[in-house]
Amino acid sequence: MDPGSSLDYNTRHGILKPDIPYANIDSYFTVREHFPPQPRQTFDLRLSGPEQERRITTDILTRCIENSPDSGEMGTQKLTLRTLRVLQVRDGSTSQVVLVKIIKGDLANMLVVAKFYDPLYYNHRKSEVDPFRCVEEEYTRETAVYQHLHQHGLSDYIPQFCGSYSLDMPVPNRGIRQVRLILVEFMSGFPMDRLRLDRLAVETRQHIMEQIVRAESRFYAVGVRHKGLCRRIIMVEGVRNHDPTCRPYITITDFGQAYIGCATRESRWSHEDRLLPIYITPIIRWSCGCVSKKNDFVKWCDWDWKDWLCKTFAKDDQQPYHSTDGQKGLRRCSWG
Repeated sequence: MDPGSSLDYNTRHGILKPDIPYANIDSYFTVREHFPPQPRQTFDLRLSGPEQERRITTDILTRCIENSPDSGEMGTQKLTLRTLRVLQVRDGSTSQVVLVKIIKGDLANMLVVAKFYDPLYYNHRKSEVDPFRCVEEEYTRETAVYQHLHQHGLSDYIPQFCGSYSLDMPVPNRGIRQVRLILVEFMSGFPMDRLRLDRLAVETRQHIMEQIVRAESRFYAVGVRHKGLCRRIIMVEGVRNHDPTCRPYITITDFGQAYIGCATRESRWSHEDRLLPIYITPIIRWSCGCVSKKNDFVKWCDWDWKDWLCKTFAKDDQQPYHSTDGQKGLRRCSWG
C-alpha cells in the first residue's frame, strides 16, 4: 500500500484550512438557540466506509459544508456575541473556547465562555475517527450533562449553563456551514494544573481534593460518570499561598467526556462501570476504582491517601448503598 494513502486530502495536497475565526478579538457572531438531540448510547466514533474514502478524495472544507450536524430543534432566541479573549483555540481540537460578551439578546452584557464544536478544526489526520460524529457527540453529551446536573441541584460544583446554540458560518462563494456551541458562566481563578504545589499548604491541598472527590461522587450519585476528570478542567478560586487556613473552592468546567446513566456495552471500561446503577462510596472508588488519585492527582497527595479517604468520607461509607437511578435499597457490592 502507498504510505501516503492514509493521509487526508488537505495534507496530501498541501491545502491549508481557513484561519480560525474565533481567535479574532472583537469579532462578532450572531447565534440562535438550538436544542440538540439526546446523546447516542454508543461511543463508536469510527469513520464509515464512504467517509473513509471521502477523507482521501475530498477537501476538509467541502466535507464540513456537506456534513451538517444532527438537526435537533431550533429555538427563537438570538444572541450577538463579541470575542474578548482567547482561552483555548488551536487546530486539531474538538472544540474552540473563547471568552465573549453578549452584546444583544436576553443575556445582554453578560460575560460567558463560548465553546464552539467546529469539525473543520478537528484533527483530520486521524485516519479512523469521524470528526463530525466526534464533535457532535461531545456537544450533545456536554449539553445533556450540564442540564442534568443543574436539575439535580448540583450547581455549586459547575458553571451556570447559559444554553446551547447554532452558528451559521459563511463560506465565501459557497454558502454557509453550521457550527454548534454552548455558553457557560465565566469562572475566575486558575486551572488546578497551573497552581504551584510548593506554595500550597497541605491543608489547602486536602481541602481542594476533598471538594473534587465530593463533587465527583455527587455527580456519580445522580448517574453521571466523568471519564475525563483531571486538573486541567478544574478551576480553583480563593487561593492564598503558604496559608494552612486557606479554603479555596473549585468548579468543574468540562463534561464532553461524561455520560448519564448506565454504561452501554461498548463503553464498559471497568468493573465499576458494569456495577452501575449501584452507588459505590468514594472510599472504594477513589482508592481502587477507575477514578483513583492516579487520575492526574497523584502529585497533589503526599499523605496517606486511603487513610485520609476513610476519615474524610466515613459518613458516606455508613450510608446504605443505593441505586444511582433513584431506587434506594440496602444493596452492597463486592469489589474485585
